Amino acid sequence: MKKKILVFTFLCLLSVSFSQQTNLKHYSDYTNDFEGYSVAIYLDKDIDYESFINNVETKIFETTEKQPIKKLSKNNMWLLECALNEWELAENEVYVVCIASSLYAREFISIFTRINENENFDWWAVLLDTEDLLKIENYSSSEATDEVLKEEQYESSDYSPIYSPSHY
Repeated sequence: MKKKILVFTFLCLLSVSFSQQTNLKHYSDYTNDFEGYSVAIYLDKDIDYESFINNVETKIFETTEKQPIKKLSKNNMWLLECALNEWELAENEVYVVCIASSLYAREFISIFTRINENENFDWWAVLLDTEDLLKIENYSSSEATDEVLKEEQYESSDYSPIYSPSHY
Protein backbone atom coordinates (compact mmCIF):
# COMPACT_ATOMS: atom_id res chain seq x y z
CA MET A 1 0.00 0.00 0.00
CA LYS A 2 2.90 2.36 0.82
CA LYS A 3 4.29 1.89 -2.71
CA LYS A 4 0.94 2.78 -4.29
CA ILE A 5 0.61 5.88 -2.14
CA LEU A 6 4.20 6.87 -2.99
CA VAL A 7 3.55 6.42 -6.72
CA PHE A 8 0.28 8.37 -6.46
CA THR A 9 1.99 11.15 -4.48
CA PHE A 10 4.76 11.34 -7.05
CA LEU A 11 2.30 11.61 -9.93
CA CYS A 12 0.32 14.37 -8.19
CA LEU A 13 3.53 16.22 -7.35
CA LEU A 14 4.73 15.89 -10.92
CA SER A 15 1.49 17.21 -12.37
CA VAL A 16 1.42 20.15 -9.95
CA SER A 17 5.06 20.93 -10.69
CA PHE A 18 4.50 21.02 -14.43
CA SER A 19 1.12 22.68 -14.37
CA GLN A 20 2.50 25.53 -12.26
CA GLN A 21 5.90 25.66 -14.02
CA THR A 22 7.39 27.06 -10.83
CA ASN A 23 10.19 24.65 -10.03
CA LEU A 24 11.85 24.34 -13.40
CA LYS A 25 15.25 25.98 -13.51
CA HIS A 26 16.98 27.15 -16.68
CA TYR A 27 20.48 25.81 -17.33
CA SER A 28 22.79 26.73 -20.18
CA ASP A 29 26.31 25.85 -21.27
CA TYR A 30 26.96 27.77 -24.47
CA THR A 31 30.43 26.30 -25.02
CA ASN A 32 28.89 22.83 -25.49
CA ASP A 33 25.62 24.18 -26.89
CA PHE A 34 23.59 22.66 -24.03
CA GLU A 35 20.43 24.35 -22.80
CA GLY A 36 17.10 23.50 -21.22
CA TYR A 37 14.97 23.39 -18.08
CA SER A 38 15.04 20.77 -15.38
CA VAL A 39 14.12 20.11 -11.79
CA ALA A 40 14.93 17.24 -9.43
CA ILE A 41 12.32 16.19 -6.90
CA TYR A 42 13.42 14.05 -3.95
CA LEU A 43 11.14 11.05 -3.49
CA ASP A 44 12.55 8.85 -0.78
CA LYS A 45 15.59 7.04 0.59
CA ASP A 46 16.06 3.30 0.81
CA ILE A 47 12.96 2.34 -1.15
CA ASP A 48 12.93 -0.74 -3.35
CA TYR A 49 13.87 1.09 -6.55
CA GLU A 50 13.15 -1.79 -8.94
CA SER A 51 9.72 -2.39 -7.46
CA PHE A 52 8.99 1.33 -7.49
CA ILE A 53 9.99 1.61 -11.18
CA ASN A 54 7.84 -1.41 -12.01
CA ASN A 55 4.85 0.28 -10.34
CA VAL A 56 5.44 3.58 -12.11
CA GLU A 57 5.99 1.79 -15.42
CA THR A 58 2.75 -0.13 -14.96
CA LYS A 59 0.79 3.05 -14.22
CA ILE A 60 2.24 4.83 -17.24
CA PHE A 61 1.75 1.92 -19.63
CA GLU A 62 -1.78 1.18 -18.43
CA THR A 63 -2.88 4.73 -19.15
CA THR A 64 -0.71 5.83 -22.09
CA GLU A 65 1.02 4.28 -25.06
CA LYS A 66 4.44 5.61 -24.08
CA GLN A 67 7.58 3.49 -24.10
CA PRO A 68 10.65 3.99 -21.91
CA ILE A 69 13.58 5.97 -23.24
CA LYS A 70 16.59 3.71 -23.75
CA LYS A 71 19.26 6.37 -24.24
CA LEU A 72 19.52 10.05 -23.31
CA SER A 73 21.13 12.71 -25.45
CA LYS A 74 24.23 14.50 -24.14
CA ASN A 75 22.10 17.61 -23.53
CA ASN A 76 19.50 15.67 -21.52
CA MET A 77 22.18 13.84 -19.53
CA TRP A 78 23.78 17.20 -18.74
CA LEU A 79 20.39 18.64 -17.63
CA LEU A 80 19.84 15.56 -15.46
CA GLU A 81 23.19 16.09 -13.75
CA CYS A 82 22.53 19.84 -13.33
CA ALA A 83 19.23 19.17 -11.57
CA LEU A 84 20.73 16.49 -9.31
CA ASN A 85 23.63 18.80 -8.42
CA GLU A 86 21.12 21.11 -6.70
CA TRP A 87 20.83 18.46 -3.97
CA GLU A 88 23.21 17.04 -1.40
CA LEU A 89 23.17 13.50 -2.76
CA ALA A 90 23.41 10.36 -0.63
CA GLU A 91 23.54 6.71 -1.59
CA ASN A 92 20.16 5.00 -2.21
CA GLU A 93 18.17 8.21 -2.50
CA VAL A 94 15.55 8.23 -5.24
CA TYR A 95 14.72 11.34 -7.29
CA VAL A 96 12.59 12.11 -10.27
CA VAL A 97 14.11 14.63 -12.67
CA CYS A 98 11.90 16.41 -15.15
CA ILE A 99 13.44 17.94 -18.27
CA ALA A 100 11.73 20.31 -20.69
CA SER A 101 12.94 22.39 -23.61
CA SER A 102 11.07 25.48 -22.38
CA LEU A 103 8.79 26.63 -19.59
CA TYR A 104 5.83 26.20 -21.91
CA ALA A 105 6.77 22.83 -23.39
CA ARG A 106 3.92 20.36 -23.71
CA GLU A 107 6.30 17.40 -23.60
CA PHE A 108 8.87 16.59 -20.95
CA ILE A 109 11.13 13.75 -19.96
CA SER A 110 10.62 12.16 -16.56
CA ILE A 111 13.75 10.42 -15.32
CA PHE A 112 13.65 8.28 -12.19
CA THR A 113 17.08 8.02 -10.61
CA ARG A 114 18.63 6.12 -7.73
CA ILE A 115 21.93 7.40 -6.39
CA ASN A 116 24.66 4.76 -6.13
CA GLU A 117 28.18 4.87 -4.75
CA ASN A 118 30.30 7.93 -5.62
CA GLU A 119 27.19 9.82 -6.76
CA ASN A 120 26.75 7.59 -9.82
CA PHE A 121 23.14 6.78 -10.57
CA ASP A 122 20.76 4.37 -12.26
CA TRP A 123 17.94 5.84 -14.30
CA TRP A 124 14.69 4.97 -16.04
CA ALA A 125 13.04 7.56 -18.30
CA VAL A 126 9.89 8.20 -20.30
CA LEU A 127 8.70 11.05 -22.52
CA LEU A 128 5.31 12.36 -21.39
CA ASP A 129 3.05 15.24 -22.36
CA THR A 130 0.47 17.15 -20.37
CA GLU A 131 -2.39 14.97 -21.63
CA ASP A 132 -0.55 11.85 -20.45
CA LEU A 133 -0.16 13.38 -17.01
CA LEU A 134 -3.88 14.02 -16.75
CA LYS A 135 -4.65 10.44 -17.76
CA ILE A 136 -2.17 9.05 -15.25
CA GLU A 137 -3.34 11.34 -12.47
CA ASN A 138 -7.01 10.48 -13.04
CA TYR A 139 -6.20 6.77 -13.21
CA SER A 140 -4.01 6.86 -10.08
CA SER A 141 -6.47 9.03 -8.22
CA SER A 142 -9.35 6.64 -8.75
CA GLU A 143 -7.20 3.60 -7.96
CA ALA A 144 -5.80 5.19 -4.79
CA THR A 145 -9.31 6.11 -3.68
CA ASP A 146 -10.44 2.52 -4.26
CA GLU A 147 -7.46 1.21 -2.25
CA VAL A 148 -8.15 3.59 0.64
CA LEU A 149 -11.81 2.57 0.68
CA LYS A 150 -10.88 -1.11 0.70
CA GLU A 151 -8.36 -0.53 3.47
CA GLU A 152 -10.85 1.47 5.55
CA GLN A 153 -13.44 -1.26 5.16
CA TYR A 154 -10.86 -3.88 6.14
CA GLU A 155 -9.73 -1.87 9.16
CA SER A 156 -13.28 -1.25 10.32
CA SER A 157 -14.07 -4.96 10.06
CA ASP A 158 -11.04 -5.73 12.24
CA TYR A 159 -12.12 -3.51 15.11
CA SER A 160 -15.89 -3.54 14.98
CA PRO A 161 -18.38 -5.72 13.20
CA ILE A 162 -19.98 -4.35 10.06
CA TYR A 163 -23.72 -4.59 10.49
CA SER A 164 -26.22 -4.73 7.73
CA PRO A 165 -30.01 -4.59 7.99
CA SER A 166 -30.15 -8.37 7.57
CA HIS A 167 -28.50 -8.83 10.98
CA TYR A 168 -31.52 -7.37 12.79
